[in-house]
Amino acid sequence: MKVRNGRWFTLCLCAGLLGVGAVAQGDPDAGTRDAFISTRRAPVKQRANAHRANARPNGVTPAGQSLGVGYTVYTMNKAGTPVRVSPNQEFHTGDALRFLVESNSDGYLYVFNRDGENPAKMIYPSPVLQAGSNRIRAHVPYQLPSAHEDAERQWFRFLSETPTREELCFVVTTEPLPGIPVGRQLVAYGETYQKASWTAPTDVWNVIQTALNRPARETNELFIGTQQKASEMVAVSREIGLAPSDPPPSKVKYNAEAANRMLVSRVELRSAGKRFPGN
Repeated sequence: MKVRNGRWFTLCLCAGLLGVGAVAQGDPDAGTRDAFISTRRAPVKQRANAHRANARPNGVTPAGQSLGVGYTVYTMNKAGTPVRVSPNQEFHTGDALRFLVESNSDGYLYVFNRDGENPAKMIYPSPVLQAGSNRIRAHVPYQLPSAHEDAERQWFRFLSETPTREELCFVVTTEPLPGIPVGRQLVAYGETYQKASWTAPTDVWNVIQTALNRPARETNELFIGTQQKASEMVAVSREIGLAPSDPPPSKVKYNAEAANRMLVSRVELRSAGKRFPGN
């Protein structure tokens, strides 16, 4: 991805995921989604400051429960409303896109973008947001680009006019990953390198790839084509947990073994480039 104004990215990625428009009877993924939703609690009324200086997460998932992460991909419809879409659809130049990421555990979130064979760039945490913090709370939805940006900057835009593809990796851990700058160290990096994204060295990327390839169970996609609920938008803006009655993430992934306290979920998308009449 190319960066524009320090925070925009040319988003052109590839995927082969199955999209479904509603919950089907006999849904084989129902048990996995139910397990994820079952750990949600009624949201507190006041904003939960997950990024307070020196704060630590409030605990992790119950003992014996596997680490899980869910994500949803949104695009903007003609009315300017966020709508769930499948990442396997074909995107075009100018399309707007953003992600919602939710973990079932307190911990730490890292998001990396990789363009072809180029080294992976860390696009979250950011040196210009929340003092470089990446602490997260269980079932609080985190938006990428951040909901703390102004309205227009809360969307990625596909900028390339030629076909391209890339990938995003959402990394959730219950302990900070060594060798990755966060907090003051990340802020200092941004000041030194003019807000450029930190590049993951080979040893760090190998750790992430190893976690990606560990045994896990994943669901197919859900509720594609539905608009984002107002309660979800409030949860994002106020950093409060989603309620059990709120829609589940479109995609959920669980570690197969509860002992693994690092989970990586990869999203691949494809841009066909400039849109021509008739497509």
